[in-house]
Amino acid sequence: MPNFSEKITNFLDRHGKDPDIDVTKKPTSASMLRKGDIVIFDYMRIQGLYTPQQFQTMGLLVNGPVNCAKTGNRLISVVKIPTESVFQPEQLEDLYKNRSLLAENDYRTYILSLMINIYKIEASTRGDSLQ
Repeated sequence: MPNFSEKITNFLDRHGKDPDIDVTKKPTSASMLRKGDIVIFDYMRIQGLYTPQQFQTMGLLVNGPVNCAKTGNRLISVVKIPTESVFQPEQLEDLYKNRSLLAENDYRTYILSLMINIYKIEASTRGDSLQ
């Protein structure tokens, strides 16, 4: 079973998603990620002088992966999904189409090579609320 934070585990439970069935691990590869995917990942960020900080986030992939011409990094843009409440598929569509509804830190761009343990929430036919 994947090692998710308590908030993400509770979110999956509320939406009827079984981490062992509906969540699949993906390699850190641009070919495995598509716009509209709901992903959970650990992100390694360097703070200060070589002090790594790792955090887990869940979001809707809205752009990418694209190459950054300046740095050569592969970038993806993600809208964070609120984990505290029940979330309906219609709300995901609104977030995807209208980013002005987002709070300041809810839309972020990440470097693909610093994303580790990438998981994708798969759509299922079991009647859950995230499809």
